[in-house]
Amino acid sequence: MSYLLSISAIFIILLLSFLYLKIKLKQYLINKKIKKQLKKGIKKENEARKVLIQKNYKIISHNQKFSYYIKQDNSKIKISIETDYMVFKNNKKYIVEVKSGNESPKITNRNTRRQILEYYSFIENDGILLLNMENKTISEIKFPKKIASKSFNTLILTTITLLLIITILTIYIFSL
Repeated sequence: MSYLLSISAIFIILLLSFLYLKIKLKQYLINKKIKKQLKKGIKKENEARKVLIQKNYKIISHNQKFSYYIKQDNSKIKISIETDYMVFKNNKKYIVEVKSGNESPKITNRNTRRQILEYYSFIENDGILLLNMENKTISEIKFPKKIASKSFNTLILTTITLLLIITILTIYIFSL
């Protein structure tokens, strides 16, 4: 009986050790893959400088940081973002997002689109460029025009109406 308990205890210890090592190996492989992807991304981002210069863009900055604040309930939260490149061409200032891989360079990629939309919304620019480092192509990304809020539209309509009334009254008074 005690022999059977000893074998069971050893088996449980070995099983738990195996599961622990399996988890650690999986974490190691994931971290290794992430480091490899980051290394590739940094390399491609540095190669992007050459592509931009070849395509006659003047580089203003690289990895420039920006921040903005959002409110959540009564808290003010600082959000920091970093552009890959800010460039200048034809009297326009562009933000350049550098992407590599199979899916990241596509605007249909949710994360890429959201990142570019954040740049578009919170950093002053004349355009956003997506640089695909797999085929070294640059695409200009254009979002639909920002829609003014209803209160802003109401303010504009009220102002125009008042100006029209003042103009009509002025014409009427001077015609008397």
